Amino acid sequence: MTDTPEPQTCTNHPEAAVAGHCGFCGKPICRDCVKQLGYYCSSGCLQATRMGVSSKERESAEENKAMFATMAKVFKILALLVLLAVVLGSGWFAWRFFFSPVGRISWEIAQEGNLDSIEVIGQQDGRIYVRNPKGIRILDVATGDEIGSLANADASLVNRLVTTGSGFLAIAPRKIIFMNADGKTTGTFQLEGWNSRVELNDDFSQAVYLSSIPIEEPPREDQAQKDATDEEDDDDDDFRRSRLILAAVDVKAARELWRKDFDQTIQVSDLKIGDNLVLALCSRYDRQRDRNSSLLVAYDRRTGERRWTRPLSERSYAEIVYRQGLILIQDADRLIALNEAGEVAWALDDTQEDGNFDWFFRDGLLFIQQDGGSMCYSFKSGKPMWRTNLEFGSGDVFLVDDYLFVHGSISRTKEINVQDMPGFNQHQDIVADFGLSNMAVDESIPVLMCLERDSGELRWQQEHVTGDLFCDGQRLILFMNTAETSRLSILKDDADTVVRQYDPRSGDRIIDKTLEGIGMATPILAGPYLVGVKFNQAEAIGKARPSMAEAMGGAKPIPVDSQGIIAFRLK
Repeated sequence: MTDTPEPQTCTNHPEAAVAGHCGFCGKPICRDCVKQLGYYCSSGCLQATRMGVSSKERESAEENKAMFATMAKVFKILALLVLLAVVLGSGWFAWRFFFSPVGRISWEIAQEGNLDSIEVIGQQDGRIYVRNPKGIRILDVATGDEIGSLANADASLVNRLVTTGSGFLAIAPRKIIFMNADGKTTGTFQLEGWNSRVELNDDFSQAVYLSSIPIEEPPREDQAQKDATDEEDDDDDDFRRSRLILAAVDVKAARELWRKDFDQTIQVSDLKIGDNLVLALCSRYDRQRDRNSSLLVAYDRRTGERRWTRPLSERSYAEIVYRQGLILIQDADRLIALNEAGEVAWALDDTQEDGNFDWFFRDGLLFIQQDGGSMCYSFKSGKPMWRTNLEFGSGDVFLVDDYLFVHGSISRTKEINVQDMPGFNQHQDIVADFGLSNMAVDESIPVLMCLERDSGELRWQQEHVTGDLFCDGQRLILFMNTAETSRLSILKDDADTVVRQYDPRSGDRIIDKTLEGIGMATPILAGPYLVGVKFNQAEAIGKARPSMAEAMGGAKPIPVDSQGIIAFRLK
């Protein structure tokens, strides 16, 4: 028995080809049937199918349909999130490594001259002040655009710029120039003689200055006596022909308040002004006894009247600290704190046996370097607070809130195997005779630390880091010129500038950038920028070699050309 072949035409449209079969009865149907009724040959089959599906099955089908629709939406959202992550990641990568200004030179402007005549001397409120041979340029720290200038002969000699809140005091050798925040001159005060030092009180209302005044010696009839005296006093020639004056100036009124004339044999090694006193550390050379006699003199800040004097030993240290109503001075091997009446408030004796020790004051704390470390004292009471094994100087510590950021060095002893030392093979017999195997060697390790102010407790530490420390509370920077730290760089004429930025809270390194072949003189920290005078390192090293040789014969150093002012962008 043979099977009956299936009809090859549609049940409803005999002339049409078969496109499928009825979902209920299985009869062949064409495309027109599918368009009209779906995969059914008649409305009866369609209705019969609908009547045969239970409500539960319909609910399940609707649930599945809803579930698939939800899943489709979820997959779309996930795909969009993945796409967004890829776009953001690519954007961050491109910004971080190709377009971000952080860790790069942000701007550079031309500035003709050499490093001796160009200097970044100050910054305030987004402005940078650059001294050059023609005066002072005022630049926008974010763009480098020039927004003002102070062009005159006195401005080109300015060696110090003091911010006063409302403006600036530009201090030149023979003049104090008063400027507003835009750099416009609002007044001047002529300094008599050749200015050697200018000090300001905390509110910038008063200044005191020392000046050297040339004097004429009376003619001598006895030429032989004159010649003998000149031969004996050759080393003191400048002192014999000049004398010092100490004068006080009202800054706001630009007028002199008082002055003191010193005998020509007196020299002043330090000068300080505070709320109530002006202090001068004076010395006079006793020719007969061949020694110096020192005297600390206190004057009334407002009237110039002498309040008190205190004799000091020949070994007194030529620096005064006058803060918080206390006066600190080193007299031989003692540190003495005086109140404003000249009375001893406290003293530290025998700080070092030989009387040679380093100390400095910073924001209410006194630091003394001793015994391979540093001791911290309260400046107000003189009582010890804590000790650290780190040795550091006054320019290597910054106090921000309750923390100290300190850069210095620690000493460690490590064992070295003699066989690993250079030249061991040539001296094996000597090593064997002395029975040497290992040697203890002290090494100095440069370290950056964060310490708690009151306890000295270590918060974090970074080792084997070197450079000049800059800090403004938000940013912590180590700036290094490899020509000053690497002999190899000098020999190869291949020095660089290295800028490293650290997170003050954790000590993590944020930026580590090498500016190849670039030098940066007189750098200052101005917000998120490190600004300095650009120069070529290879040129500087090349000119330094003959300069050092010629200096032996009294020749002047060869000046290094400036390549402009640059700003390095920090985070």
